[in-house]
Amino acid sequence: FGTMARLAHGGLRKGVERAAKIFSESIDDKAARFEIKIFPDCEIGELPDDNRIVVIKEAWTDAQVREWLCSLGCYVTLSTSEGFGLCPLHALACATPVIATFATGHAEYLTTEVAWPISYDLVRAEEVYPGNKYYTGYWHYPNEQSAKAAYRKAYSWMYNNQQRDSRNPRKVALDPSHILMQDLLPMQIKCMQQAQKFTYKNTAEGIRRILNDNFGLHL
Repeated sequence: FGTMARLAHGGLRKGVERAAKIFSESIDDKAARFEIKIFPDCEIGELPDDNRIVVIKEAWTDAQVREWLCSLGCYVTLSTSEGFGLCPLHALACATPVIATFATGHAEYLTTEVAWPISYDLVRAEEVYPGNKYYTGYWHYPNEQSAKAAYRKAYSWMYNNQQRDSRNPRKVALDPSHILMQDLLPMQIKCMQQAQKFTYKNTAEGIRRILNDNFGLHL
């Protein structure tokens, strides 16, 4: 399992510490791992006393991020709010399924074919993070029991498909285009196919159509 975030910007909203805690409480396998990729200047909160949880505080190149995402069996996000949420989409592009709420930005591209959904409670941000002046409005707070169930389903999928090793050599690639389709599981193939619908090119084309159709700009 793995997650990544820019905590200097997302902070508590990203739910990184909570994702690690739920992993520690829901997965018993001593060989399982939970990797947290953050930047060198990010400050992370309290984590469980679990040596399976590894924090990576490094600045990586695009190639290193791709290699890491390809190496994961499952990408996890317990973010309470996202404008879009690029990291889970990047994971899908690397043939890695996701655990997340199907809310806010994630709802645009996550489906049960490529992800294990977490139910959520709609709560005021001030109740989740009291005293933080930057967090206001209603947020989608991931339900803990639902998250634990999603972790176990993902673990079962990885175990049954021999994806338990987070460094599975069949998936590690410097470029996702080097992954051989015959080496992938059906869910992994669907992940890549779903990500291809949300490329920057397709996004730009969609914006162009909106401007043409609604504002007559004819770009």
